[in-house]
Amino acid sequence: IGCAARFGFGIARETRWLPGLAIAPLSEQNIEQVWAGFSDLSQDHNESLSEVNGPADFATQQASDILLQVPDFPATLATLPTLPKEKGKLLGSSRCKFGKTKGIRLSYQLSHIANTAAQTKSNNDPIVSAYQLELEGDQFPKFQNSYITLRQTDGTNIVLWREASYVYALVADLPPADLNNLAQSVGHI
Repeated sequence: IGCAARFGFGIARETRWLPGLAIAPLSEQNIEQVWAGFSDLSQDHNESLSEVNGPADFATQQASDILLQVPDFPATLATLPTLPKEKGKLLGSSRCKFGKTKGIRLSYQLSHIANTAAQTKSNNDPIVSAYQLELEGDQFPKFQNSYITLRQTDGTNIVLWREASYVYALVADLPPADLNNLAQSVGHI
């Protein structure tokens, strides 16, 4: 499976401050790159759901096993986007590379959420993708304690946030409020 082929968080380095949010001045080209990156997350998530062997390249229920599969990715157990066990079951992980941006995708099965469109073709349990993407410099604005929710035209929703040198994203066909609540429950081991 693996993650999609490109990811464009090409934001200029100069920033201007708005209340509670740092935003870089964007050129038309950079805006297209940023939005293409969000679409790539949605596309990657949706493609993983249609995989015959499941949404993850490396199947595991232990987050500690993930780091063994991505030794070149600078993550630790403390930085992995983990869901509490009562919220979802870890199915495994996949390496990601979106352009120059490297990351990992953790796939979770959310059997506690009923009547949602986030389903695999083989069962009715919702699947959410949790992404951890490594940043270099100011590729993505620094938000102060904010979760950004984006609705994609394909019905997939994305919640983004930034911590240190990573951008995290949850992607699923869940209602925005449910996905945002789930994002706020993401912890680090």
